[in-house]
Amino acid sequence: MEPRAGYTVEDKLRCEIEKLEAETANLKRTWIDNPASWVTILTTIVALGGVALQYTRSDREYQLVQIKTERLALDTIKLRDENAKLSVIRQQLQDQVKLAQNELVKLNNKPDSLRAGNAQLQESEDTFSTLGAALKNGDSTVQFVSVIATLRKPDLANRRAKGLKLRGIDGSVEVYRKAPGQYALTLGGKSTYTDATRRVEYAKQNGFPDAVVRLAKNWGENLNK
Repeated sequence: MEPRAGYTVEDKLRCEIEKLEAETANLKRTWIDNPASWVTILTTIVALGGVALQYTRSDREYQLVQIKTERLALDTIKLRDENAKLSVIRQQLQDQVKLAQNELVKLNNKPDSLRAGNAQLQESEDTFSTLGAALKNGDSTVQFVSVIATLRKPDLANRRAKGLKLRGIDGSVEVYRKAPGQYALTLGGKSTYTDATRRVEYAKQNGFPDAVVRLAKNWGENLNK
């Protein structure tokens, strides 16, 4: 290509030389005197500041997460302890309820027990009162029985009587019906107070600790006749 009119090769070389000299001079300048260096430095500082800020923010968020995690762990331990305490309290309450229910059952059954005890006491008083009167009056016709057990059903009483006979217990075993639902196993039948007492002692020694002497007239009919 031919140089433009008025623009010679020398002019072009001179421009190139001036350009190179300017670049060389720019390279020789310190970074303080070089605006481009400032731009680069500022850009780097801003970038590093952003990284530092991001790191600081991330570190802060990490610390907050750590704090929340520790608090959650403490709350979990606290809840576990409270649940354990509540379980103990609940078990104690259940035990107290059971005790209260048992006491209520005892209280409900107490009138029956008292009535039964009073009936037995009254019967003992009648027996000894009659015995005292018979001894005082010389009446030897009063008869007694040795009651070794009482049962509610006649078939059960008869089975017990047969079992005792097979066992070879000394004396006849008879079933007396005092009232509906009250049957007595007696040993030896009707007899004097002395004989009845001897049979009661024998029964106590052979597995009937509750054996007692009772008036024969109070125990109704003999079902084995």
